[in-house]
Amino acid sequence: MIVLLQNPKLTLRIGKDYRGTSDLSFLKLTNVNLTLKNFSSKTGGSIAFQATFAFTTGGETAIAANGTVKGSIQLASVYPKPYGKGSVELAVDSGSQAGDKRTISLSGLTLATDLVYDQRTETFAITARRQRRA
Repeated sequence: MIVLLQNPKLTLRIGKDYRGTSDLSFLKLTNVNLTLKNFSSKTGGSIAFQATFAFTTGGETAIAANGTVKGSIQLASVYPKPYGKGSVELAVDSGSQAGDKRTISLSGLTLATDLVYDQRTETFAITARRQRRA
């Protein structure tokens, strides 16, 4: 079975307040590839994703970057509360940070982390972090 999502809109929530809104207009995701395997609301399943991104922020410390983000998540359960573990990798193809009359190149930077979601405390924990420069 193939599920095709056209022009999906993602909503990210930080904290428990559903009424608040987060302005993520600085972030653009394209070429999104999402794969679900052996998925069930009771037993979880695996999720793999990859997308290209571009973001630009303004102000005194302006940041501009583009690259790819990819990851995989193994869920042990989804309902009534999701929990599991996974990894995320962010690769910056080109980018810069400008501020205080200087510019820093962010190109060729890759950051990766392993995450675990603790259902009891409802928190994400970073269990490993890796970075490299091309």
